[in-house]
Amino acid sequence: MQKRIHWSMRVLCLLVLILTAVFTATIYDYAFILHTKSEARKNGALIAQTLSHATDIKAALASIEAEFPDYAITLSEGTQIVFRSKATTAHTTPHFYSYSLPGGKVLSFYPAHYRPLSTLWNFLLPVLFLLVLIYLLSNRLACLFIEHIMHPIRQLNPTGPHRQEIYPELKPMLDLIATQKDEIQYQTERVTRQKLRLQAVSENMSEGLVVLDREATVLSVNQSALSIFSAPETEVIHKSFSNLCADKTLSEHLTFALSGNKDMTDWYSGGRNYRIFFSPVFEQDIVTGVILLMFDTTQQLEAEQMRKEFSANVSHELKTPITTILGYSQIINRGLAKPEDVQEFTKKIEKETARLITLIEDIIKLSHLDEQSPDAQKQPVSLLQTAKEVLERLEPQAEAKGIRTSLSGADSIIAGDPIQIAELVYNLCDNAIKYNKENGLLSVEISPYCICVTDTGIGIPTEDQPRIFERFFRVDKSRSKNVNGTGLGLSIVKHIARCHNAVIDVNSQLGEGTRIRVLFPESESPSP
Repeated sequence: MQKRIHWSMRVLCLLVLILTAVFTATIYDYAFILHTKSEARKNGALIAQTLSHATDIKAALASIEAEFPDYAITLSEGTQIVFRSKATTAHTTPHFYSYSLPGGKVLSFYPAHYRPLSTLWNFLLPVLFLLVLIYLLSNRLACLFIEHIMHPIRQLNPTGPHRQEIYPELKPMLDLIATQKDEIQYQTERVTRQKLRLQAVSENMSEGLVVLDREATVLSVNQSALSIFSAPETEVIHKSFSNLCADKTLSEHLTFALSGNKDMTDWYSGGRNYRIFFSPVFEQDIVTGVILLMFDTTQQLEAEQMRKEFSANVSHELKTPITTILGYSQIINRGLAKPEDVQEFTKKIEKETARLITLIEDIIKLSHLDEQSPDAQKQPVSLLQTAKEVLERLEPQAEAKGIRTSLSGADSIIAGDPIQIAELVYNLCDNAIKYNKENGLLSVEISPYCICVTDTGIGIPTEDQPRIFERFFRVDKSRSKNVNGTGLGLSIVKHIARCHNAVIDVNSQLGEGTRIRVLFPESESPSP
């Protein structure tokens, strides 16, 4: 605006100077003509009077011509010109005066230089200099004047309390600016809140999220997606999807989605399984981008695999005792067994039945533990008293293998389910006896919020230690056949520990023994 006003003032100043010069020259020309006519009239009358009384007209005319060189003088007698001054040959003018003289003579008298152009030409340079000086001065004054006008506007705060006191003419505009500013601020804050909300949601998503435009350029990507693709954000944002992932299969699915079709694929990378959904974004039936949503299905697939393995293992474990019971029962019912063998067969049937019942009970326990929430109601449980009662129950089994048992440490009270804690300790100690060496040692140590069970048994290979808590997993299957158990003991221990937010630590050396510690959380204080 300031530049526009400045140039407007310059043009106005130049126009005023030009018009002033034109009007001045016109007025000067008009005044000069009037003055010349007046002077010519007076001088003509004087010349006519002089010639009327002159005895020698030619001498008088010569004298008059010398005295008035800028006047054209002509003396005629009838149609014959008696005298003509030299000025008449170079200058003519429509304004002349005629005087009648004695003897029928006529005197014609007129100014030869009545136009002021020659006079103006003499003053041209000073006039131009004056015009330029006036223009420069006017330009400077215009700058100061504009600065004086613009200064309050530059200092103007459209939302300030005195914004309408500077120029009343600006009040409507300032009111509109203030209203629009408030609206813009509200919309900006609203957009910022929505952006932060969406950013917080996307950044805290465990699923990967990638937003692409119609050119497959990455517009947004959350941390989960960056972790999945193992790519830094600075190298992929506002760049092609190929910078994020160069997998040919995903590129084909992306191309299919950009054509306006929803798509889904399973993708394996970095030891993890992912299910990726491609959803095109439409705007007036035109695809403007694609959203990629990635779910980690590794645990789901592992759980499905574990369920399949569990079903197969349960079927196998149930089939063995049932087949044994059926076989012995058929032998007895058909009278094929000798009288002295019937009692032995019934004992085996009883043993397999007991094993079958134990297996079913363990499966039911695991089912209940899977359904139980870690936040279930708990009560104070003494680890020392629980371990003492368990060792007393297992004393006959320990004596049968010559295993010595010991219990040490100060008592520790935790918050938990007494029955489940007793089951956890029982399974740990039972395994320590079953897989111990003859005349070995079983020691139970109690410390604050911790119980530790150590044996001198066969130990667990390092590669098998992560799997010992799987259902029906056995380290030494050839020896496990001679051990009376269901293969679910440590699985039950893991589930009970999970229900109590406890941590299990395993330390084992092959052929030397195993130590298993269960650490209960200190933050869970037992209820009185």
